[in-house]
Amino acid sequence: MNNRLDSAREKYLQDRLDFDDYQIIKNESKQKIDNLEMALQNQKLSSKNTDIKVKLEQVLDILPNFSQLYIKGDNYTKSSILCSILAEKLEFQETAFRTPKLNSALAQILLISNQLQSNKKGKS
Repeated sequence: MNNRLDSAREKYLQDRLDFDDYQIIKNESKQKIDNLEMALQNQKLSSKNTDIKVKLEQVLDILPNFSQLYIKGDNYTKSSILCSILAEKLEFQETAFRTPKLNSALAQILLISNQLQSNKKGKS
């Protein structure tokens, strides 16, 4: 498309193409380029969405067994789990440790759990 537009521009500058024909070719080419760019953008977005869906499905498969995965996991697995939960490194002080703040996703989950806690009525 760009080659066609460049060729039309050259012909117009060399007076081998009149202005009206040049405008028609220019508008058609730009329209086709815009359509192709939009299709490419949509394709990129749909591939990103499928990647997110696959990762979300993996997380939802792992989540119910999260505690067992940590208990049975090796040091690398345990470290990976902790790094995904904690936003910053642990700070050790004598026999205790703490983290300055939690991962934002975990903080939101805990916030939801705390809000749902008030909805429990204790009825069986």
